[in-house]
Amino acid sequence: MKKVQFSQEKDLFFLELQIQVKDYLAHSKHTQFGNWKIYLKTIFFLSLAVVNCVLILKTSPGWFHYELWGILGFLFACIGFNVMHDGAHGSFSKRQTWNTLSGYTLNLMGCVVFFWKLKHNINHHTYTNINGRDEDIDILPIIRTNLDQPVKSFHRYQHIYAPLAYMVTYLWWIWFQDFKKYFTGKIGVQKIPSHSKMKIGDHVIFWITKIVHVVLFFVIPTMVHGFVPTLIGYAIFIAVCGLFIATIFQLAHVMPGVLFEPVPNEDTQLETFGKHQLATTADFSVDSKVAEFLFGGLNYQVEHHLFPRISHVHYPAIQKIVEKTAKEFGLEYHSFPTIWKAIHEHFLYLKFVGNAP
Repeated sequence: MKKVQFSQEKDLFFLELQIQVKDYLAHSKHTQFGNWKIYLKTIFFLSLAVVNCVLILKTSPGWFHYELWGILGFLFACIGFNVMHDGAHGSFSKRQTWNTLSGYTLNLMGCVVFFWKLKHNINHHTYTNINGRDEDIDILPIIRTNLDQPVKSFHRYQHIYAPLAYMVTYLWWIWFQDFKKYFTGKIGVQKIPSHSKMKIGDHVIFWITKIVHVVLFFVIPTMVHGFVPTLIGYAIFIAVCGLFIATIFQLAHVMPGVLFEPVPNEDTQLETFGKHQLATTADFSVDSKVAEFLFGGLNYQVEHHLFPRISHVHYPAIQKIVEKTAKEFGLEYHSFPTIWKAIHEHFLYLKFVGNAP
């Protein structure tokens, strides 16, 4: 594959940001890790999920029963946003054990955190919005995310069918993408490096994850309520979780104004790391306490991409530093005032890209 690397010239913007963020942490007497806020949210969302699972088994199939399946999908998305994401990045706690355990909440959801770390922490955070390298934006042929990707006739309707596509992403993740990575040893088109290959314990965890998911969310409910009600409930659960996860992640990178790099056809040198992350990422709802609580800092994706090892509980304060510093350096900072505005702009962008040559 062609070589892609960041410019080695001095990144005064990112250096200034690092100094100011370090000063913020020092003066506020915070560490880079999570605090009582993330621990409280972890207890809150995990407890609600357990109670919700019990209620699903206790209630007879009907409107309320299926609503509970939908609520479980939403809660799982929130657990992914608030607990797993920080844990997998090593920012949940200064104790590695807690980072590992919180990361494994993804396995409770049926997906494998081992592969997610390689795909997200390494590929996505290094090659953000670079075609052929960033698997998070590679959802062809269903969705065309940028003008450098090939266009199909049906892409003109992608802004209409995109929500349906997002609904199946969680199912696709559990039952196709994880298995594809497992059997091919590749993340997208790139081979998993030898030093990151699965050990015996990772193989065991992979299969236990898939078996436990089937037992908890299909076998046991089927034994209680029957096959058809369980199939309907599971479909609702999968659709709601997938829709929330995919939409929130799309609002960070598949938006008007953000930069997409074409597939490298020769060795490529990018902008400096800090400028690249600023150009390829967007924030939304940065003044909303509700968004901050539910989305685990994923509405502060600019800050997360600049400082992925800092817990999301610090991003509201860091966001003000990033916005101010970007303005001082004459750099564009992408932010949308509300989630509704961001969603509206996202689908307008999908319509534009789907109809452009």
